[in-house]
Amino acid sequence: MSVLNLLDKIIMIRKRGDKIMTNKTIKIYTLSTCSHCKAAKKFLNDLSVQYDCVDVDLLDAEDKATALDEVRKYNPKLTFPTILCGDKVIIGFQDREIKEALGL
Repeated sequence: MSVLNLLDKIIMIRKRGDKIMTNKTIKIYTLSTCSHCKAAKKFLNDLSVQYDCVDVDLLDAEDKATALDEVRKYNPKLTFPTILCGDKVIIGFQDREIKEALGL
């Protein structure tokens, strides 16, 4: 890894406690019973990445409709998990894509 690449990573990622903070907002839409969703959340937790999670199936009717409309903007097929990492959309549990989007 070149010095410039290393500096880019240092700038992008900084440790705060035991969580890695990136300059990207990470949001994951999941279903509480979905094995791929659970795997994606475990993967992010294992990387110590901070993220916001919405378990769509556990929301009340109004909030669920709002969340599904939001997911549909990024993933018209409404499959889960749908992961937003900055401006990148990752559909399904794709560990390499997640790491790439995080710059790890």
